[in-house]
Amino acid sequence: MAASTGKSLLRLFRTHSSFLQNYIHFKLPGLACSIHQSWSVRSARYINTSCLIHNRFSSRSYSGNPSIDVEDIERRLSIPQEKTNAVIEKVNTDILTNPGRLFAVVYFNRKQYKVTVEDLILSIEHIEADIGEKIRLEKIMMVGSNDFSLIGRPLLSRDMVEVWATVIEKTTTPKQIYFKMKRRKGYKKWVEYKDNLSVLRINSIEITPLKDRRL
Repeated sequence: MAASTGKSLLRLFRTHSSFLQNYIHFKLPGLACSIHQSWSVRSARYINTSCLIHNRFSSRSYSGNPSIDVEDIERRLSIPQEKTNAVIEKVNTDILTNPGRLFAVVYFNRKQYKVTVEDLILSIEHIEADIGEKIRLEKIMMVGSNDFSLIGRPLLSRDMVEVWATVIEKTTTPKQIYFKMKRRKGYKKWVEYKDNLSVLRINSIEITPLKDRRL
């Protein structure tokens, strides 16, 4: 059954190979199609049929194409210094007068958390700080409010943002069971384990005014 199905599909592909080439040539002018078939002399039949599609423009670069002006593209993408200074001044005014409720995206124990003041972070990791001790979250990826957002590349400067948290609980998770079995092999594996659990409360998020455009 499988052999007859394969022969019928191969016969259909050989019949419509020219149609496939013409369709790709007229509908997709940026692509070129070539069909290769291997002929077996011993069995007098096709043993391999493949269709190769490649992009005719893949070997060209933007600098080598005379229809594209690289300098014009760079000029269009560049931001005027006056506009940048105006944005920085507006953000500094919002930070000093009324920043509102701030949020931050922090990277802690290989995970990212979006937090605000009085939020809790539940981390399945052991931390060295004791209960009641304040710690500073160093890796801040983003901070902002309703009117502005500061995005790091990938992290914000340590002098720009300060996020402080308090360790309120250190415990373990309920007992978990890992069971694995291979039938008819006499193999069974039963493991009981608990993970460490740490809970942090966000105390404050502080932002200092921007000095320049490099965050």
